[in-house]
Parts: sequence; structure tokens; C-alpha cells
Amino acid sequence: MRIFNKISSIILALCMAVSLFAVPTYATTDVDVKDAISLSGTITDLEDELDVNLTIPAGISGIRGVQFKIVMPEGFTINSVESAIDGWGVDFGTKDVVVLNSENYQTIEEIFGTKDSYKIATLNVVTDLAEAGENGAKTAEITVIDITSANGNDNKPNTNSTSVNKEFQFSYCAHKYEDGPCDTICDNGCGTTRVSTVAHTHANCEDTVCSVCSQTIEAKTHQRVYCDDTTCKICNATIEAQSHTGGTATCVKEKECTICGKAYGGVDLNNHNYSSDCDTTCDNEGCTAAPRVTAVSHSRNYCDDTTCKVCGDAIAALGHTGGTANCKDKAKCTVCGKAYGEINKNNHKSAINYNAVAATCTNEGSTAGFKCNACGVDTRKVVNKKAHSYGANYVSKAATEKATGTISKKCACGDVAYVSTIAKITSIKLSKTTYTYTGKSLKPSVTVKDSKGNKLVKDTDYTVKYSNNKKVGKATVKVTFKGKYSGTKTLTFKINPKATKISSLKAGKKAFTVKYSKQTSGSGYEIQYSTSSKFKSAKTVKITKNKTVSKTVKKLKAKKTYYVRVRVVKGSYKSAWSASKKVKTK
Repeated sequence: MRIFNKISSIILALCMAVSLFAVPTYATTDVDVKDAISLSGTITDLEDELDVNLTIPAGISGIRGVQFKIVMPEGFTINSVESAIDGWGVDFGTKDVVVLNSENYQTIEEIFGTKDSYKIATLNVVTDLAEAGENGAKTAEITVIDITSANGNDNKPNTNSTSVNKEFQFSYCAHKYEDGPCDTICDNGCGTTRVSTVAHTHANCEDTVCSVCSQTIEAKTHQRVYCDDTTCKICNATIEAQSHTGGTATCVKEKECTICGKAYGGVDLNNHNYSSDCDTTCDNEGCTAAPRVTAVSHSRNYCDDTTCKVCGDAIAALGHTGGTANCKDKAKCTVCGKAYGEINKNNHKSAINYNAVAATCTNEGSTAGFKCNACGVDTRKVVNKKAHSYGANYVSKAATEKATGTISKKCACGDVAYVSTIAKITSIKLSKTTYTYTGKSLKPSVTVKDSKGNKLVKDTDYTVKYSNNKKVGKATVKVTFKGKYSGTKTLTFKINPKATKISSLKAGKKAFTVKYSKQTSGSGYEIQYSTSSKFKSAKTVKITKNKTVSKTVKKLKAKKTYYVRVRVVKGSYKSAWSASKKVKTK
């Protein structure tokens, strides 16, 4: 017996179990529900279906869950269970128990309306022919476990019943076909038909009963090889002959029937075959008729033909005449139009005279002469091209940071010749990249070199333009290349605020007061102090206004020596630190 376990059924069972555990526990009523579940259908194939039906017990409404156990007879296995109610899940597989439960808490009446009974599920049943036994009724045992209703009750089987099981019989047929391999109707009367692999057999084409299974069959039409046959080629019965038709007889061959292909009717001694009007002998092989007399003469295409173009017989050739030969063509016969004889190389058909052509640096020249367009003879001679006359060298391609340039020279005809290569630019540097504010424009010098280490010349190979090079911040230097070079390059340098000096550092109680000179190039100050002369673990006080030139730092340790320094800041730009001073708090 085959047993099928599906992973999907197990997963669905877990989900159903969670759903069942999630609903509240209701009171149990004493309604008799043992006959609520029944089966319907007939098993006629190795894999077939039975319907599961629910009859509503008296006193129960709002059903949203059914649980029952079903035990099939020997030879029959439930392969799977499918819910017939939209929105109801199904779980099957644990000890033959089927659980149907509403996944959205809708009752069966809300889905289908109020009825006395409902189809709630379909059983897919697999049959083992070796164990299923004889045809006839089979008994399945059904036990109702629980019917859950929306009124808050779990409806168990009536405990006063003598049995909670119900036996249900369904029909089963193993099929018998006793009339042989071409029998298609089951002899058990179940109504099942099959497709036979053996064709019905006719003893005679006109028979309407199969000689193998004795079933009624459709008669066949007798068949023959030739129209005049009197015996059927299928069943050998005597049949009536038919007349031949169609075809044409010749002097050596009978007609051929267009239906069966058989020759009939005798030959026609007057139907000969001549290949042309001047042909006197019949072309049909085996014809013994005398040659005929024809009124058509032999003819030819050309004067020198020795075969008649009509009948193909040998005839005497004629001589060509007329026409003139030249350097290209033979003479053409004035009678038949065919070319004959040899060409005349000295009789030019199409000669054109040409004057001398002077040579240039781009084109060859030629001497005076003529050319025959028919035979191709040309008496002119080629004069070689002159050399190019180049002008001064010029920059045909300027060098850049990415590519080399080229110096070329050009002829008046437009031809350009290579002269030399301009090395590409590989280094553009400023003499200094960090300055301290002076109040004046700052201009670091620019050095440009090519890939060979040669320095480019300012104002000859490039120009320099400075921007924002006076105030604190980022200054810009734009290098623009010219002459043998092209492109631009932008460089930057920093201008930091001018440093300040500590003018006074006085001790206070657990504090100190520092004064320093005002610097207008910054927007504020940073005061840094530490107990280490190297400013380890130093702390920083930020002053956001450049007008504030003193600061008292409090909450320090008493009688402790502190080292102090100050610098000017503007955004991310900062001056150098002032010289540090030390003070001992009180």
C-alpha cells in the first residue's frame, strides 16, 4: 500500500494548530453530532475523489470549524485533503484526523448561506488493486471529534450514544473487459469506457460485428488494386469490376488508366511523334511506320551551321561575307550577322588625341598622344610628380598635460609633413603653498617642466593670473598655456592669519588671566593651556570675536603651574602659536 506524506500538509497543520490554539475555549454542549459527516462519490480509477459533506445537526448554527477522523478500508489510502470552503484551511496527516477551520472567523453560513448540508472538502483517494479486493460497496469509518460554532460552543459527540462511529459505504469497481483486448466497456456495469490498443477485426469488409470481441462495428468499403479487379484486396471477397478511364494511346503504347495506372485499350497506329516540322521519322521507340513526306525545308541560324535548327539533321555549311574588322571586333557577316575571321590591331575603333599635361606635386603629368577606348592602347607616357615645396614650421598640435604635441610643415598643395614632437607637460608647481597674512598681495612663483625636464618660459609658453591672494583664506593661481602648449591649470595656496603675542599672564585663585595683542586678519582666537610644557593633554578655549583680547580661565587647580599659548583663527585657517608663557595659580 502506498502512503503519501506531503510537506505542505505538515506546514498547514502547524498553521492550523496555532490558529486553533489562538481561539478561546468554549463550553461543551450535549448535541448529538456523530452523523454530521458523510461521504459521496464512486471510486472507478486508481486515483479518484470522494466528497466530504456536512449535515447541520439540530440546535447548531454559525459553524466555523470541523474536526473528524476517517479510516478507509484496506486497499484505499487518502493521498490528500482539499478544503471546499473559501477561507477555510485544512490539516490532515496526524492519525487520520482531518481539521477544517475558518482562517478569518467567517462561518459556513456567512460564506454559502443557510442550507441543510454543505460540501466541505474533497478526499484524493489512491487504490491498491492487489489489496482492494472485489468490486462492490466498500465501508469507511467516520468519527466526528468536534464541530465549533460561533455561539461559543464546542459541539462534541453525544456522550449518551452507544457509538461515536459512523460507517459509510462507497462504490468501487476494479473494471473487467471480458470480450478481449479490443473491448472498451467495463463488464461490471460501472459505465467506464477505455481506449483499446487493439483494433476491431473484420472477417469481411461488409461485416458489422468484430470477429475478436463480437461488438457491433462499422462496415468497411471493399478495395481493389486495379479497376477491373473482381477480388477485394482486404478480405478476398468477390466484387464487381469497374471500367478504366483516361490516358492517351500512341503508335507503340496503350492508354494508361488515370485511376489505377493499368494499360488498356490497345495502341493507336496513327498517333506518331515527330520532333519538328521537317522531321520525317517518328521518334517513338519501336515504331515501324514508313518515313513521312514533309513540306518544310531545313534552316540554319548562321551561314557556317552544319545542323538544321528545326530537325537537327546534318546540312552543308555556307561561307560568311562582308563586314570590316577593327582593333576590338572581328568582321560581321552581312548575311547572318555572325562575327568571323581575325581582329585588325592597326584599325583603332575609337582613338582620342590628348595634349601634354604638366606634372605637379600632387598629380603625375603625361606626354601628348592618343588613347583607343575600344582596345585600350594608350601612346602617352607618364611624367612623374614634382617634389613638395614646404613652408615654415608651425605647431600643428599643441602639447598638454595629457598628450605630446607636434611641429609640422605644409606644402602649398595642402600636404603636411611631420617635423618634430613637443614633449608633454609633466610638472606645474608653486614655489610656496603656505603664507602668513601681510596685508599685501602674495605671489608665489610658478615652475613648469615638460617630460624631458625642460623648463617652460613664462609669458612665452604660459601666463599666470593670481586671485584672492591678499586676504586670509585660499588663494588661486591660474596658469594658461600658449604657443606650443594649450590648456589651463589651477593651483592654490593658503594664507593664514598673522600670529599674536601674549602681552600679559597673571595668576588668580585657581585661575589665570591672559592678555594678547589684537589681530584683524583673524575672526577669533584659540587659547591653549596645559600643565605640560609640551602641551600634552592640553585644553583649548575658543574666542569667537577678534575684539576680545583677554580671557580669564577658571576652575583650575590651586598652586599649579600652567603653560599658556595663543593663536589667531579664521574658519579653518590658523596662525602659528605664540611663544608660550607659564603662570602658577594661587
